[in-house]
Amino acid sequence: MRRGDPQLRFRSASADDALAMAELSLRAYPRNGDSAASRAQAYGQSVWFSPSDYTLALRTGVPGHVGQFLTLPFGASFGGVRASAGGLASVATAPEARRTGVASAMVARHLDQLAEHDVAWALLYPFSPRFYAAQGWAPMARVLRWHLTPAELPLCPERTRVRTLSPSDASDLGRIQRAYERHCARENGSLSRTPRQLAARLKTSHVVGVQGDHITDELSGYMIYELRSPTPHPLTLVVHELVAEDAAATRALAGFLAAQDAQVEQVELDLPEHHALPALMNRGLPALEDPVHMPNEHHLVARLFTGAMVRIVHLARVLEGRGYPGLAALTPGLPAAPASGRISVVASDPLLPHNQQPVTLSVEAGSPRLTVGQSPGAPLLSGPIATLSAVLAGALRLATAVHLGQLTLEAGARLHELDALLALPPPAPLITF
Repeated sequence: MRRGDPQLRFRSASADDALAMAELSLRAYPRNGDSAASRAQAYGQSVWFSPSDYTLALRTGVPGHVGQFLTLPFGASFGGVRASAGGLASVATAPEARRTGVASAMVARHLDQLAEHDVAWALLYPFSPRFYAAQGWAPMARVLRWHLTPAELPLCPERTRVRTLSPSDASDLGRIQRAYERHCARENGSLSRTPRQLAARLKTSHVVGVQGDHITDELSGYMIYELRSPTPHPLTLVVHELVAEDAAATRALAGFLAAQDAQVEQVELDLPEHHALPALMNRGLPALEDPVHMPNEHHLVARLFTGAMVRIVHLARVLEGRGYPGLAALTPGLPAAPASGRISVVASDPLLPHNQQPVTLSVEAGSPRLTVGQSPGAPLLSGPIATLSAVLAGALRLATAVHLGQLTLEAGARLHELDALLALPPPAPLITF
């Protein structure tokens, strides 16, 4: 390790460490009915990782290991361009080693590992958002969780195009995977998923697809869901993924949900704030009226939750490895108008000093080019790595960050033009890790 506590060292885990890792995981995150043996077995069965993807933290003079974390490699799409990313997960510190710098050292080690492999982005789903915010991560994505009855959706005639798909059919799996990959190209912040990971997801779920082009036999949409019923009633249909390539596919899946009215009492549905489907809902008579917890003259329709957090690992890789679709990408239906412009960027980043060297981005009709240093005539943008991460991922508009004093832009710069240059739709990853 190149920095930090000299008594702390790291090594990669192996299959022989599985039980010790499971025991530490259980101590850090206990769950009723779970056991170290079952968790250890799960390590060898996961489609997301193997024990060797874990890193163990060991302290001199202390038996065993005092912490562990998992690094997951995958791709993330920003502005329609897929870039390399690393996911931080399963971070666990032994209770007796907490508040001794172990967790911070593991985060630094994770970032070093990604930087050594020229990975552009780091993402995570935080157990403690405040802790990761202090390490340079920024909130990236939010979802609205809707609870509604099927009758609140229309029986759209397009539902006749919906067909049940089989998780054991290789052809169906391929069509779902390709539909998801097309979705990733359209939806900012989407994460890559392998066919094996998709097959594992479908083992415990149902899936339906919307028949699209009969010539190519591709899907124009699909929905993965499960039926949840701890007791005979109520029966809840929980939607895990909803992908629709066009309005007709959106209406087809809405109609499918509406048609479940005789058996399903409630639908639980997570959607990005900008998703079109809620426009079809009949929200005129909210099912829940709770004046104690609502603003005056308002009614509850959904709950807003934060999700993934994002951090830049390599500022240069991020700038040259994302799309620049321009403001037209923020308004569905407008013709594409790729952005053009120049800007120099430098970050304040104590954990990754290479991001503190300025670089200049030049974009011509959506095509980026990068040079080292601040080029003459390119206004300098500077600020904390967390805020820059949010702006470059599309979670925060540049104009907002500058107006609020979170980022500093060189005097005389045309803020509205640079805002248009860096703008992306809000990130909305469908899957978690």
